[in-house]
Amino acid sequence: MKEFKRFFIITLIVFVFSMIVAPVALINWIDFMIGRHHYSKTADYINYLIEQKNAKAQEYNEKYGYKIVFFSGSNTLYGINSKYIHEKTNLPVLNYGIHMGLEHYIFSEAEKILKAGDIVIMPLEFSIYKKNNSSIPSQLAEYLVTYGKDYSQKLTPVQKIGLAFYLIRLIIQYHKIEADPLSEEILSQTNDFGDFIANKGVVPDIQNNRKYINITESIPKVTNKNFALYDFIQFCKKNDITIFATTPFFYHKNTFTKAEKNAFENIKTFYEKNGVDFIGDIDTGCVFDEKKVYDFGYHANDSGQKERSDYFIKILGNLVFI
Repeated sequence: MKEFKRFFIITLIVFVFSMIVAPVALINWIDFMIGRHHYSKTADYINYLIEQKNAKAQEYNEKYGYKIVFFSGSNTLYGINSKYIHEKTNLPVLNYGIHMGLEHYIFSEAEKILKAGDIVIMPLEFSIYKKNNSSIPSQLAEYLVTYGKDYSQKLTPVQKIGLAFYLIRLIIQYHKIEADPLSEEILSQTNDFGDFIANKGVVPDIQNNRKYINITESIPKVTNKNFALYDFIQFCKKNDITIFATTPFFYHKNTFTKAEKNAFENIKTFYEKNGVDFIGDIDTGCVFDEKKVYDFGYHANDSGQKERSDYFIKILGNLVFI
């Protein structure tokens, strides 16, 4: 009987520790650790891009009073040259392409720099047309452990615990806390407009799983719940910011499947229901020629970038002055 009692007490202590003490300790630890060190070069580079783009946004605000923001993940980062467009049109064009691995977090960054009178053109990657992920994807976690102090207040306890485990794994993986500083070579990959300018030529032998992009969507039936894109559209409407949607730059096989055509129509219908004009059609941003692709199906090389920039130069006047 005494042995059973002792076993029961030990089991209870272990249970309480594992269910209450350990999670609370992890949450307090990650709250303490966020922002204390630069854990990842990738996160540092993403933050460098954001700061670079934010500086240009502020410059436009002061000089023009408004700006035209191309906003999405890396298909915009690689896919347009806003410096070239600005020089050709004298319009305040900003490349706000970040990294779609951050998923819904990119909307939070965009909201910080947008103001009344701005125009947003969204060639969003197809992976964004889905409800918010309850778990934190690894690329977002890698960014948040250094730069997500404010954003972390929005996270649930379970998400914070996940973030703590990710940071532990990151430290073990690199065998140190502080990441190496960014090299001048990396910093010179973009200009002061936030355009990627190191995408010269074609990377040989692009892996097949990184080559072709398929059109997909998982738009929630109830779009006003747990859907970051819907919330972003409402934010823009509330703050007198004009939005246009279009397809991203993407490399595709010669024909579209029936499923892809249906997915594209669902995307267009979503925008129509929410009062957002859609630019172009299913193949507007699509290329079938690998000679215009850099290292990934969403990434244009300098040739593809110029072609896409020239396309937007032709239509920007109509969008700005309608």
